[in-house]
Amino acid sequence: MILPEHKEIIIRGLYGLIEGSAGSLESMLKSNFNRRFVFIPDSIKVTQKNKFVGENEKHEGCWIGEMTATLIIDGEEFVVTRDWGEEHENDKKHPDYISDDYFFEGEKCFSYKKGNELLESISPKGIAKDRLKNL
Repeated sequence: MILPEHKEIIIRGLYGLIEGSAGSLESMLKSNFNRRFVFIPDSIKVTQKNKFVGENEKHEGCWIGEMTATLIIDGEEFVVTRDWGEEHENDKKHPDYISDDYFFEGEKCFSYKKGNELLESISPKGIAKDRLKNL
């Protein structure tokens, strides 16, 4: 049975990611899960779809792909996808997007709002308010 705490570690891992690959996130999630819950789930997989924007996209552009994390325990599946392209489209509409040097470290960015929304959906008892805690 997948518990809210199991889902939380997947959401926090995916939405806490600043830089990395699907492979590095998957490795970190497995390690954190085992350390916190002292068992290994049937499966933790992270897949990545690449998308770039900007001039000479793959060489000088910005990666705005998506990652999907899947947790399986006893045949039950929990899937979360983070889409950096959607975040980019929403963030660039914000009036502080260009002027605020700490835009992505605060509550203004779309990933913060989306991560909190996901955390609240699995446990509406204020779990999101401590969103940035170390796991």
